Amino acid sequence: MRNVRIFQFSLVGLIISQVFNSMEQMMSHFSLLIPLFTNKIHHRIPFFPVIQINEGIFMFLNLLIIVTIFIVGAFVFLEMKWTKNVIFILSIIEIIYALFPILLALHFRKYFPGTISSIFVLFFGVLILFTISAYKPQEVNLEE
Repeated sequence: MRNVRIFQFSLVGLIISQVFNSMEQMMSHFSLLIPLFTNKIHHRIPFFPVIQINEGIFMFLNLLIIVTIFIVGAFVFLEMKWTKNVIFILSIIEIIYALFPILLALHFRKYFPGTISSIFVLFFGVLILFTISAYKPQEVNLEE
C-alpha cells in the first residue's frame, strides 16, 4: 500500500515537474539549442541525425506530453488497468526527454534551459519505474 502511495505521489510530481520543465524550455527557446546538441552527437556517431525543430512544433509537443500525462494520470486514480503500461512507457519517454538538458549542461559546463526542472522530471520518472510494480489497478465500474 505504501508503494502505491509513493507511485501516485510520483505521478503527480512528474506532471507538475513536466509543466515547469516545459515552461522553462519554451520561455528560454530551448528548441533553438537542439541542433547544437544533436550536431555534437552526429560528429561522434555519423548515423545520428541532426535534429532541427520549429518552436511552434516544439511547444505543441510539450503541451501534448503534459495533456497526455495529465489525462492518463486521472485514469490511474480511477484504477483503470490499461494505465499501468501507458504510464510505464510515458515514464521512459520522460526520463529520456529529461536527460537532454542535463547532458547539455554537463557537456558544456553551463546552464541550459530546462536543466533544473529536468532533474525533477528525471527523479519522478525513475521513482515511477521503481514503484509501478506495486500499482495493481482494479477495474472500477463507473456506472454504479
